[in-house]
Amino acid sequence: MGKTAFSILTIVAAVSLCMGQPASNERRVNLPVEKATFTNVCDALARQCSLNIVAELHLVNNPLTSNVEIKDLSEQKAVATLAEYFDREVIFTGKAYILRSKRWAVRREQDRLGIMNYGLKWSNTGKVSISTKTTPEGLLRMDVVATEAPLSRFAQESSKQTGWLLHVEKDLGQIRLFIRWTDASPAELLEALTVLLGARQTVIIDRSEEQKRRDLHQLEAAADARSEEEKESEQLLPKLLAVLNEEEKQRWLNGERLSVPLSRLPSETFTQAYDYAAKRFQRALKTFPSDYAPPSDLLSNIEDVSLILPSPSETVIRVFVRDTRQNVDYVL
Repeated sequence: MGKTAFSILTIVAAVSLCMGQPASNERRVNLPVEKATFTNVCDALARQCSLNIVAELHLVNNPLTSNVEIKDLSEQKAVATLAEYFDREVIFTGKAYILRSKRWAVRREQDRLGIMNYGLKWSNTGKVSISTKTTPEGLLRMDVVATEAPLSRFAQESSKQTGWLLHVEKDLGQIRLFIRWTDASPAELLEALTVLLGARQTVIIDRSEEQKRRDLHQLEAAADARSEEEKESEQLLPKLLAVLNEEEKQRWLNGERLSVPLSRLPSETFTQAYDYAAKRFQRALKTFPSDYAPPSDLLSNIEDVSLILPSPSETVIRVFVRDTRQNVDYVL
């Protein structure tokens, strides 16, 4: 980065078990480096030790590692050593290490002035690679590599690959990133970036036009597949609810099973409700064994007939009939 060409003389990373402590499986990190940039060391540590790292990069006051040696350290201590040398603080999310500049606003202003007044520039346009996969449960997972990539470019590539539209504040768009993260969700990565940048995230959940068309098609298909009885129930239900008082409506909304006697219905609703009950009764008669079938005139006494309001998970109104002659109740 910058006008000076940096060379990596040695970057060797190895992971081994701590010798002499057989009871511990904590892996140890060995990473001797000489004259390497922050980006190079982050990359080597992430690749060789299979770590997820997210960091902001800077042009100004970004020294070479001349005397850093990560030798026989734990994973956490190795990251902490790297962060301390480059004036970063470490935030571990449980899945990734965020290496955040301690005075990020000052560092960004130094970079801006260095580019504007001294002609400093990044050595390349940066690299962004995002591959995605969908789990059997339909969840999106990402493998992300970004090296010296501007945040604006990362946001564009991420939106293209994931469908998550990231809108970046103009003043933050030129911030350069280092990211190596395997098997991240878009939400995990977004949260890490907001922590890294000291920013906030505003989430807008909406649907694309294609998704809206798919949803409409699903609703239309479901409507076409409904039975005649389901359609009749849908037409009758508002009229049954209209006869309930406020206390009864609240009980029904709270999940209590309620029924409305036919005798309680006004004349304009009674005929439709009785016809519905009669049709359901005739259908049910066909399913009973002859020895157990209810009497064919069971609906003759409307005082013994009620309509059971459906629960939210049900699609039809059921019919309750009491056979006072045999002292038997039927739910049809």
